Amino acid sequence: MERILKAFKDLYVGEKPFKAHAAWMLLMLIPALIGGFGAWLDKETPKETLVFLLPIIILLLCVAIVPAFMLAGFGIEFYRLRLEGKTGIPKITFDLFNKGLQVFPLGFVWCFYYFLAMVLFLFLPIGALVGVGIASNGDTATVILLILLGIVLGTVYFVGVMVLSPFLNYVFIQFSKDYKNKAEYFNPFIIFIYMKQAFKSTMLVMLKMILASFAVNMAAQMVSMIFVVLALAFSAIAAVSAPTEAAAETAAMSPIVVLLALPFTTIASLIQTYATAVVTCAASDMYVEVYKNEIEPMQNRF
Repeated sequence: MERILKAFKDLYVGEKPFKAHAAWMLLMLIPALIGGFGAWLDKETPKETLVFLLPIIILLLCVAIVPAFMLAGFGIEFYRLRLEGKTGIPKITFDLFNKGLQVFPLGFVWCFYYFLAMVLFLFLPIGALVGVGIASNGDTATVILLILLGIVLGTVYFVGVMVLSPFLNYVFIQFSKDYKNKAEYFNPFIIFIYMKQAFKSTMLVMLKMILASFAVNMAAQMVSMIFVVLALAFSAIAAVSAPTEAAAETAAMSPIVVLLALPFTTIASLIQTYATAVVTCAASDMYVEVYKNEIEPMQNRF
């Protein structure tokens, strides 16, 4: 528990930590705006509101490319700082964008690996089960058996992803040492080498940080719900003010209501995004420690 608390505390040390975190949150602002607008999108959204929202969201998605690369660079630079034994968070400069570009090929390839694994080990088997179910002409026993097999298959897949995912940190930790895309980093089997070197310690960090994330995200949700309620108040006022019951639903989700409520939904989204980022960095701190203590010494032997 003490080590977890230290990982969180170390994020708030250094020169002007409040200013550093405020700058970090600014990088999350556009994604939070997208989340704030996206909160109003569902099947019941009036057509005039959809016409108003969709162009704005598309524009924000285009603009979000810059902060997205900067946040990727932030993550890699965070690994480098911890490898050097430094605390705090990386300084927000446009150089993070360049570092995000450098790590993009590695991140893209590993995302592709995860997508490929999902297709091969989840979608295709479940598709085969559905095909067998159709061929059985709706036989009850067969359908129940196939559903149970599908649940087992999905559970095994997601447990496997959960177990393997933490070891991906070590790929990017190694990358952060020199920012060079070496062939070994693109080898999907490198994960199993890391598992052999530091399985127990990595699993302990993962389990500890899952518990920590529950606590942090629960607190963040309690705060963000205040802003969600304030946002919904605009819808309630608009609905009550509508001249007829039929017009109430449209009025509650009109463009003007969305604009008035947007600051509150954006703040709610920003709180959740920041909480997740803080937990991710605290976990990264602990994974770097495992890397330095158990993986790096093994590499230096050869």
